[in-house]
Amino acid sequence: MTEAFTEWTPVSRPARGGLRTEGRKRMSQSSEIVRVFGARENPAVMVVEADTDTPQSLTSTLKSQGFRVALAQSVREAEEMLHDLHDLRLPVDGLLADYRLSDGFGCRILRRFQDEFPNLPAAVMVDGEDVSIELWARSRNILLLRKPLALPALSPWLEQLPIPA
Repeated sequence: MTEAFTEWTPVSRPARGGLRTEGRKRMSQSSEIVRVFGARENPAVMVVEADTDTPQSLTSTLKSQGFRVALAQSVREAEEMLHDLHDLRLPVDGLLADYRLSDGFGCRILRRFQDEFPNLPAAVMVDGEDVSIELWARSRNILLLRKPLALPALSPWLEQLPIPA
């Protein structure tokens, strides 16, 4: 059985004429992505969360439910992860993203995820109430979750994912 949690490290994209070490680093990081998303024993989900406490408790909860989790902590990391998943043709089963990230808004990564994986469940986590975010999420069929998250609040999203082995 594969490990249920990993902290994903984005694959760096060297500039033209980049160093040879960048290629080796990219291969190493690509094999980490393959390790998490390539094995199909359990569903694999992406979590995008910048808060230092939430990702660990959230991934622990998901791990206890039998999911494999890859964590990105910024829009940039999440976009690179999606790019790598697409390039490597690896499946992902769902996305859970925070609305406010250190380098932008989670809606950017949610849109890209839905463009690449239109039939997969996506959810956005928010602090407080904002009608515009609620309307946006509803229009895109994205589940809106309020922080702090509790397992019962995750249930509608978890029920849309494949059942872990």
